[in-house]
This record gives sequence, structure tokens and C-alpha cells, in this order.
Amino acid sequence: MRTFAGSGPLVIGGQAGIAAVHLASRGIVADITNTDFPHVPERISGLIDLAYNLWWSWNPAVKMVFKNISPQAWVESIHNPVKMLRELPEEILINASNNTLYLRHYDLVMARFRQEMNQKNSWFTEHFPESRGLSIAYFSAEYGLQHSLPFYAGGLGFLAGDHLKESSDLGLPLVAVGFMYSEGYLHQHIGADGWQADINELLNRDAAPIKRVMYNHDTQLVARVPFIDPPIYVAVWRVDVGNIPLYLLDT
Repeated sequence: MRTFAGSGPLVIGGQAGIAAVHLASRGIVADITNTDFPHVPERISGLIDLAYNLWWSWNPAVKMVFKNISPQAWVESIHNPVKMLRELPEEILINASNNTLYLRHYDLVMARFRQEMNQKNSWFTEHFPESRGLSIAYFSAEYGLQHSLPFYAGGLGFLAGDHLKESSDLGLPLVAVGFMYSEGYLHQHIGADGWQADINELLNRDAAPIKRVMYNHDTQLVARVPFIDPPIYVAVWRVDVGNIPLYLLDT
């Protein structure tokens, strides 16, 4: 395997997705910090990490920590906490950070979140102690996860998404791999002529719970697929599904 640097991202040649996964799991995930959300008060800054982990999406009580800030904004964001946090006025967030009742709920949610993300013992380690430290590669062309990531997915894609969520709860050491789709589902309407019209909407990655995987702090990880002319370059992104990392390959 060769590596070389150019004016753009570092390019790493290897065997298709396997090299990307091997390197991505050792790469640096781009940090999302308070500097990306300067209007979020320090007291409730844990919402940023929580918004970028889909663990909240299958825990109804956790969803409420976002909805209770502004039910209207929650609906308008289509239940996308990253988009909601980016667009909320600072005044509303400050009010939440000074609300004793809200902070009580927030602290309970964040304590549970930290506990889940740092769990050492799980169903998997209890039943398969000899497999501690191993990883399981999970490949799917589709993942149906949540509205904030409207990747195309049929029935099997939603099954794959549910596999990741359940694996996180059980402590299975999955490393999931899929594709980064720029477009997801169609928006359909009936035109004045009575015919159905389709509208494609590009995924706004700045308003989605997805992070770049970096080779270093300022260079995104890119894999080169060999034996193809012209060559194909694959950037790597990461979605956190509870404790399960999902690496998405982007051409």
C-alpha cells in the first residue's frame, strides 16, 4: 500500500472498501465542538455531541431533550437536532440553559448517554468473553437510519439500520460500511398539468449528523480504488449509531 500527498486530500491506494475501512477505523474523526456552535451555552453544550450520535433517535425520552427546547423548531427541522441547533436563536438556547426543570432532564439524559457510550460490559461481552477486542465487519449498500440522514434505503436498508441500533444496545462490536449518497428520496407533487413531478434534494451535510474522517487534522481521508482507469477516489465519512461506527464511502 502506498501513500502520497498532493495539494488536496491525502490519497491512499488499497483494495476497494477494505482499505478504506482499515484506515478509517484508525483515522481521526473531525471534531464538532463549541466553536462550530458558538451560540450554544456551555451549560448545555453536551447537546452537540448528542445531536451527532443517532443513539437519541431510538430513545423517546432522549428525543425530548431536543423537543423541549422548542417544539416548533423540532417540527420545522423534521426531527433533525443538528439542523435545529444550527438554526435556533441564541436567546432560546440561553433560556433553556437557565431553566431548572429542563436542566434536570438534560443532566439525566447526558449521564445516561455517557454511561451507554462508555459501557465496558454488555450482553455480547457476557456471552462471548473470548471475543473481547475483536470487531465484526458489516457491509450494506443501504442504511435506513433517521430523517436527518435521508439516504436512499428500501426495506432491507431499514433492516440494516435496525441491526446497527440493536447491535449498539447489545454491545456487538460492529464496524459498518456503506455508501454516502448525495441524494435520497424524491419529493413528489402534482403539477398544474396534472402530471406527477419529482424533485431531488441534495443532502446538506452541514446540517446532518455526519462527520469527515481525517488522515490528519486538516486532510480528509481519501482512498484510491486500484485497477480502474481513470482512477476512482473515495472520501470517507462517519456516522455514529450509538456505539457503532458507520463508515460511508463517497465518490
